[in-house]
Amino acid sequence: YEDLLKFLYEQLHQYKINEINQLKQIRTNDQLIQKLFNYLSIYVNKPNDEHILAQLKFEYEQQQKLNQNSNDISINKYRQQF
Repeated sequence: YEDLLKFLYEQLHQYKINEINQLKQIRTNDQLIQKLFNYLSIYVNKPNDEHILAQLKFEYEQQQKLNQNSNDISINKYRQQF
């Protein structure tokens, strides 16, 4: 019984470490994407390009909000269990 509990605890701990590492990678990717948006905005020459860039940025920000909400829910569920 104790071995099973120890195993489950280790698995849960590893799961949490993986989740934290994934969140770090997501933040790093987000920073890169924000830099790319800024870089692109410098070189936009046509009004249509500006519109497309603004739309892409808006859609990206909406997706980030959904991802953040999903992560918050996941973290809260984890904390409630333990």
